[in-house]
Amino acid sequence: MTALLESQFLDRLLSDKQKLKQLGIAWRHDSTLDLALVAKAGPKLTDEDIAKLWSAMLDQKINALGEPEMMTDQKYKDWLTKLYITGVHHSDTIFSHLGSLESWHLLSVRNLLKPEHTDLNRFRSEDILAKVIAHTPEYVRQLDQIRKEREMEKLKRDVKEIVLIDDNRFKIAIPLNYAACYRFNYTGHNSRFCTGASDGRSYFANYSDRGPIVTVIDKKNMNKADGKWQIHAATSQFANSTQQISGASADRQFAQRYPGLMKQILAAMQAHADEIKAASMLLTGDDVGYDMPKVIKSFAKQFPNSYRSEPVAEQQLLESSEVLDRFKDLPGAEPIIKGMHKSGKLLHDQKLITVDKLNVKGMRDAMRDRSHTYYIFVRGTQDLGVIALGAGKAYVWTDKLEQFRSNNFNELTAWLKQHIGKIVNYSYATNAHNAVTALKSKRERRKSDKATPTDPELLGMFMINKLKPLIAKNIERAIADIKGFINTLIKHSNYNKLSDKVQMLKKLEEYLEKIEMTQDYNSSFIMSKMVNAVHAAALHHYPEVAGGLTDGDRYAGNRYGYTMGTSQFSYRPVQDHAAVTQLLQDIKNGDTQKIGSILAFFRQELVRK
Repeated sequence: MTALLESQFLDRLLSDKQKLKQLGIAWRHDSTLDLALVAKAGPKLTDEDIAKLWSAMLDQKINALGEPEMMTDQKYKDWLTKLYITGVHHSDTIFSHLGSLESWHLLSVRNLLKPEHTDLNRFRSEDILAKVIAHTPEYVRQLDQIRKEREMEKLKRDVKEIVLIDDNRFKIAIPLNYAACYRFNYTGHNSRFCTGASDGRSYFANYSDRGPIVTVIDKKNMNKADGKWQIHAATSQFANSTQQISGASADRQFAQRYPGLMKQILAAMQAHADEIKAASMLLTGDDVGYDMPKVIKSFAKQFPNSYRSEPVAEQQLLESSEVLDRFKDLPGAEPIIKGMHKSGKLLHDQKLITVDKLNVKGMRDAMRDRSHTYYIFVRGTQDLGVIALGAGKAYVWTDKLEQFRSNNFNELTAWLKQHIGKIVNYSYATNAHNAVTALKSKRERRKSDKATPTDPELLGMFMINKLKPLIAKNIERAIADIKGFINTLIKHSNYNKLSDKVQMLKKLEEYLEKIEMTQDYNSSFIMSKMVNAVHAAALHHYPEVAGGLTDGDRYAGNRYGYTMGTSQFSYRPVQDHAAVTQLLQDIKNGDTQKIGSILAFFRQELVRK
């Protein structure tokens, strides 16, 4: 078939005398031709000889792409020939840029091209075609997905794994080769585990040599980051698909999402212990393999929350629900509350505070909180509804899973009245009630402070929000500083101060993990450090206003609880906040040097107890 098609192209080329002549001219003026090919062909080539050589070159180059359909579709040879004979490209350019033509083909056969890009002849050069492909974001994404799918299809034949659990909810396995990890990475949510990355063969070999890798797919949520997990007890690694949730935090969240599942995994590992051990000998490169009793114990020890969690029966979900007790007389209460318990949105012992009216201003502030979602249960004369606030959004729903979104609370309540009848009262989950009242209080205090917050908590919040992009970076630097101090203390056998530094290191690492996972910067510890840094910077830049830094012991008597400085110096409190006001005004006017001063003092504060 291929030979017949090659013959058809060559026959058409030989029968077109004008094109044949143009091809001969292009060939004879092509200085980029392979010299070995030119020498072999001889000096006295006819136009027919050139056509045969050209046809053979096209066949060889297109066939090397590995796309059979490109060999059978004559338009690719026709287009390349047109570019060649019109002098748009020499042969080396044509054959070195075939990747863009292959990309166009992959999109074309899947009907993914935009209407203006479906006609190949509209592209006057390969350069134009390459730019269109490279500068169209959806083409780049689609081609990446196509190639991953093809790579996965290729690797599927080589996948080796031991399946521990495979039911209607979970697929849990121990991968025995890179192909299994690659397939796991690109099944459902695109994961970021190095063991299944495009260059992950060496990573897989390194990790699997040290102990079994366990992959977990939650089939109901496999397209979400929290629906896929990878566990490696030998290196204490436990993470979700994006690795934004990892370590101890992953252990806690896994226990909450899948209570009792870790015990099932370890029971399955025990049941397959002989099979796992035999297969592991190929991974460890010896005749010993994994020590399975030790492996199972290490999983239980490294991830205690997941291991200790117990499955909750369906009936228990209802019987242990204080919220359901409150609303059990309403027909829609059971499906709503049961669903919230299952998804982890609602605790089984959740306390509620009931009010007759909504605090709309406080709710608006709660809605702007991007670190939490708050829930308010609405009792109607006919049924139950729920208001959810957070991440800049507000929406309501009922037991029929009907949803309505609006940032207008009058519209939300009007929609609820249509579905649950006249509203009787509102019941806040305690965290929602506390958030609404606290935010209202802070708003009022902020208003009274006007342009410059002077209350310590408000000042800390103000500066942390202003410097958010730089907070994490300075915490990372402070962590590095503390690690350096710890190494120095160990080197000089100074163990008296070591425990303090280790505790501080642990506290900073926990906070850094928190903000990386949740973007929640709220912390009284960090806030106090920022307040101290602001006042220290104010004292540094405006000593004539505030009295400046002084020698002596640490100051420990003012209302802000400053701990700035070393044993060699300290500073006095700012009595009238004039220096802070001036500092913040200068920053507002673009004085980046003073921002640098605040961050420098902030970093110093972080490394001190």
